[in-house]
Amino acid sequence: MKVFVFTAALVALTTGLTAAESLSVRVRATEERIAVNVDAFKARKFYETTLVDDIQVASDVFYPYISCGTETGDRVLFGYLRTKSSDWLMLKGVVVLVGEKRYTYYPDPLSALSMEGSDCTSSYSGVTCTEWFHLPAKKGEELFNIFAAIADAPDSVSVKVRADGSDGDSDWELSADERQAWRDIVFYYLNFSLRTK
Repeated sequence: MKVFVFTAALVALTTGLTAAESLSVRVRATEERIAVNVDAFKARKFYETTLVDDIQVASDVFYPYISCGTETGDRVLFGYLRTKSSDWLMLKGVVVLVGEKRYTYYPDPLSALSMEGSDCTSSYSGVTCTEWFHLPAKKGEELFNIFAAIADAPDSVSVKVRADGSDGDSDWELSADERQAWRDIVFYYLNFSLRTK
């Protein structure tokens, strides 16, 4: 959050805009990188970046999106955690390393039932399993702090993710595009009232 406030103030000083006007400009620029998908059945909107097509083929994913209902303020920031494994891997939680700082989140087993899913396919090379969590968070919650840490991390600091499973782990580093997706979605979530879409 400090990064966003500082950046808005810096832009305001260099362009002659007020801080509020500069923030609105940033929101509109972010909107250009965000797709809006509507669920006609559940009457919800999903705000996500254009990386959504790329992550369908990626082996390991930790990807942000916003789910918004029809009620005022009914919006949730999600982290979509997905991993593919040649062995059965029951997801337990996520570990995020931002530089040297470690963040962990393990949903309780009852909550996890409504967040997770899995699918396995067989081939000549063996069994490939895909498992995922849709991890929800709102501002002020423990998990949101992890999302914000990813978004606030400077480019010089690495962001690594571990999908922690019952029979093993899967580790990877977020790409520059994935990190920009987190910056966009967290910023958009925090400034949702200024959106024009």
